[in-house]
Amino acid sequence: MDELNGIRKLSREFLESKHYTLGIVCKTGIQANQVYEAIRELHPDVHLLDFRSESFHEGITVTFSHMAKGLEFDQVIVPFVDGLTYQTELDRSLLYVACTRAMHILHLTCSGKITAFLQSLD
Repeated sequence: MDELNGIRKLSREFLESKHYTLGIVCKTGIQANQVYEAIRELHPDVHLLDFRSESFHEGITVTFSHMAKGLEFDQVIVPFVDGLTYQTELDRSLLYVACTRAMHILHLTCSGKITAFLQSLD
């Protein structure tokens, strides 16, 4: 999938940067697991943050909106920002949470048509 390749590329760029934390904030836990499996071999500091996690790590953290609320990252990637993933007002709130976790750099990725919530930003 091209989108996962793009996430790998952005993750590698983060690893070469001076930033300490990258959050990849998905809408769902299933998506977070998919992304984690696709990038976990990039570096030992790639972690999945879910309800079973006991600690938060520097490096790359893959998680989902419900887990990310209240966290901040130097950089954030929000994947799958398409119209099928983000449709409802609840989805809009989850997208807001994901996007507002970034302190310095925010990347949104999408392989289909971007969600209507962001179309005016094209």
